[in-house]
Amino acid sequence: MYDRSTKERVINAAIQLFFQKGFDATSTRDITNKVRVNSSLISYYFNGKQGLLEEVVVSYYEELIACIEKVMTKDFDVGIEHLKHVLNEVFLFKYEKFYQTVVVYRELTLDSTFVREMLTTYIQKENYYLKQVFSESIKHSSLEKNISMWIMQLKGMMNSPFTMHHEWTKDAFSQKVDRQLCLKYISQMHEWIDSLHGTKDAV
Repeated sequence: MYDRSTKERVINAAIQLFFQKGFDATSTRDITNKVRVNSSLISYYFNGKQGLLEEVVVSYYEELIACIEKVMTKDFDVGIEHLKHVLNEVFLFKYEKFYQTVVVYRELTLDSTFVREMLTTYIQKENYYLKQVFSESIKHSSLEKNISMWIMQLKGMMNSPFTMHHEWTKDAFSQKVDRQLCLKYISQMHEWIDSLHGTKDAV
């Protein structure tokens, strides 16, 4: 009845509208009007608007986990430079999917059965990988005893631009941060990692 490209166009339109208006304020008609397809398509492919949102979140995490696994297993090494490399790839992934990242993190602030499912599958896996690469980079140092705190700070830095995206944009009308600002932000995270590794007696 419909081809794959039509389904992808619906998903992309939904991401744009969920980003601009929010999930609740976006109707199925808004989405199908944007793509110029019949409104029954959302039921056909996704079993409704909630199913479409779940597709947006699950596909995002599937790609994110694949990105992390790829960068961790390719020429796997340990140490601070490897940690920075993983951080770069993960953060750039989030940046390249800016609208989708904002939508996903916005929805994950809600308490629902679906969110809890995400927490026990994809988010736990993401945390596991980040903890693994972070642990390898600080092995045999005084930082080891507070690894959970350092991981929490690292994830906070990586995610806050997308949970506070209005503050991160240059002006109120920007919809996406420019790449130069993104790279500058990455360099600031590198400085944090360097300063952390320079701490001899972390508490």
